[in-house]
Amino acid sequence: MKYIMNLVISVESIRNSINLSEKWLNIEHNNCYSYALGIDKNSFEVCNSYVGYSPGLFSQNDLIQHGDNHYINYNDFINNIYLDLEALGINYKEVEPDYIINDNEWLISIFTKRRRNKLYDFHFARKTNNNYWIHKKGYMGEITNRDYNGKIMTNIKKSKMYNTKYEKTLCLKLK
Repeated sequence: MKYIMNLVISVESIRNSINLSEKWLNIEHNNCYSYALGIDKNSFEVCNSYVGYSPGLFSQNDLIQHGDNHYINYNDFINNIYLDLEALGINYKEVEPDYIINDNEWLISIFTKRRRNKLYDFHFARKTNNNYWIHKKGYMGEITNRDYNGKIMTNIKKSKMYNTKYEKTLCLKLK
């Protein structure tokens, strides 16, 4: 199944909205993926949809739809993240979660739930130079430094993120 959602604004405009502070203008109509990337734009402004902000949107590659996540395999999901980062002009490298970042870098951790190597669900968290992990609890949810067990996220690999498991951490930096 191929599903491509069209952007209604430029990738340049999206890139210019990157905001790594915890003070966001658009708390609603964003999800954990947009928050991890720092994209502080309402999804209606970007793609006229509630479904927006799945890996593949910014690169205009095959998208996964919430609720239809099982149609994409894990490797395609990860590839969509890398393609989005490239489209947004963000350098990335895989690192350990305790990697020491510079002022112009941030970390994102990726969590997934799979069934037979097909993606069923995903979640993202980020860490900036404030030295703690934060995430957005879903589309309309709050931004917090606590996992779903209410614990402060100090060891992201052990943090409870919905029903997902830790996969990897990337260090991001604007080009």
